[in-house]
Amino acid sequence: MTRNVEHPVMVFDREGGFLTSFGQGHFSNRTHGAFAGPDDSLYFTDDGTHTITKFTPDGELLLTLGIAGKPSKLWGGEPFNRPTHAAVSPNTGHIFVSDGYGNSRVHKYTADGELLMSWGESGVDAGQFMRPHNIAIDGEDRVYVADRECHRVQVFDADGGFITMWNNIHRPDGMTIGPDGNIYYWRAERHAGSGGSARAGPPGQHSEPRGGVPGAVRRSGAGRKRRASSSLPTGSRWTPTAIFTSAKCPTRYSVPSRIRQGRSGACRSCARSADHAGLSHGPKCLTK
Repeated sequence: MTRNVEHPVMVFDREGGFLTSFGQGHFSNRTHGAFAGPDDSLYFTDDGTHTITKFTPDGELLLTLGIAGKPSKLWGGEPFNRPTHAAVSPNTGHIFVSDGYGNSRVHKYTADGELLMSWGESGVDAGQFMRPHNIAIDGEDRVYVADRECHRVQVFDADGGFITMWNNIHRPDGMTIGPDGNIYYWRAERHAGSGGSARAGPPGQHSEPRGGVPGAVRRSGAGRKRRASSSLPTGSRWTPTAIFTSAKCPTRYSVPSRIRQGRSGACRSCARSADHAGLSHGPKCLTK
């Protein structure tokens, strides 16, 4: 999947030779997620059109969730306002959608597109989200949600019941469950003077996330501060049994007020107060 509206979905052979493209007219230049379902159907998420579309590998449109160009109310909780990703249960065929940039929700649909339930709200406690950016379902129907701006992955059952969370994962942009049963994550990082660059590497040596908060602040560009890498090496793999039980976002860099206003950014001062859902910035806020 690309953000080239003339060739939004490109198909290549195993040697990298271009075969064909499809999806023209169905996508904006804000395509955001792709997922191959257990029956080889393809699910594409577009946060510009506020839709999830299901295609055959040959490019036939089978299903559309949402109405193109008609987002739900910002932070209203209804699907969809700039959704980010979709995944399908290998057991039931239910479709789970992370939603996303204009909501803090996960939506669950039947395979035919009927909305069954939704869960989540803005915040940093268990079951709350700052930016649900990616989603994955394992063989036991556990739902993994990458809560990017809170630097964590939350794990739920198929009905939204909170199981656990994995903390101290620096900005998890995407993740997938490999054929070995391990969960692989990647992150994208912007560098001064350049565009976004994917930071996906080979699996690390660690079987589960290590503790520790993200690295120290360092200077980059014209006096701009940014956060160094976390204690987890990029491209790490984890066993799905890794357990972290903290109910708070330990990184303390998330600002609910900025996310609710539709702005990105991370405050290193505000969210240190006891009121994580407060709307005011602290005296040392770097992003107000």
